[in-house]
Amino acid sequence: GGNPLDPRGFQVLGEAYLDENRLEEAEAQFATLVRLAPEQPAGYVNLGLVYLRMGRYDRAEEQIQRALRISAEDPDFGFMLATVYQLAGRENESRELLERTLERAPRHAKSLYALANLYTQRGDTASVGRAEALVEELVEVTPANVAARLDLVELLVRHGRADRATMHLEEIRPQIPELPGDAERLLDQALRFLRRSQTEAVATPLRRFRDFLSVTPIYQAGIRELWGPQGEPAGVPTLTFSPISIA
Repeated sequence: GGNPLDPRGFQVLGEAYLDENRLEEAEAQFATLVRLAPEQPAGYVNLGLVYLRMGRYDRAEEQIQRALRISAEDPDFGFMLATVYQLAGRENESRELLERTLERAPRHAKSLYALANLYTQRGDTASVGRAEALVEELVEVTPANVAARLDLVELLVRHGRADRATMHLEEIRPQIPELPGDAERLLDQALRFLRRSQTEAVATPLRRFRDFLSVTPIYQAGIRELWGPQGEPAGVPTLTFSPISIA
C-alpha cells in the first residue's frame, strides 16, 4: 500500500479547506505538511496564505520568508510577501520588495499590477508616471487582458494622452466579439470624445463601458490573472493567491 503519511494528501486537503475558507483546518493540514516535507516551499507558503487570510501578518511573514529561503527566485513568493507588507501598512517595504522581484522577473504580471497600484496611491507626478510605465509593461506582457488595458486607457485619459488612449481602447473591440447591452454605444461615444481630444468628457462613458464589461467572462479572467482567483478592488492585493502545489 501507499505511504500513509504521503505529503500530497495533506497538500490536497489543505487546499480544499483553503478554498472553503476553513482556515483552522487548512492550518492543521499545512502544519503537518511542513513537518513531513520541510525541504519543500509549498507547505510554508500555503501556511503563510492561511495566516494572511487570518490577518496574522507576523506569522504570515515568517512562513513566506521560510519559503523564500528555499526558493529565493520565485516571484510568486516575493509577491505574496509584498502583499503581507502592504496589508500590514508597510507600503515602503512592499514597494521595495516588488521592485526587487521585478528586477529578477520583469514580466511577473501580479507584481507589475500591485506595484502600479502602490505608485498610483502616492499621487505625486513622478509616482503616477512610474505607475503608467508599469501598466504599459503589464499590457505588453498580457496583451489579451482587457482589465489591464482598460486601466491603462484610464491612466492615459487622466493625463490627457488622447492618442495613445484611443489606440488602446480600439484594441479592446476585436477582443470581445459580442459586447453586452449598451457597451457598443458607450465605446463608440468614448472613442468619439478621445478622437477630438476631449479627455474630460470621456470619463463617464468609459466608466459605464467598464461597468458593462465587468460581468463578462473575459474581463473576469483578466481580473483573476492580476489579482488571483477572486478579484479584489483596485489597491488591495489578492488574498486568494492560488495554493502552491508540491512538485
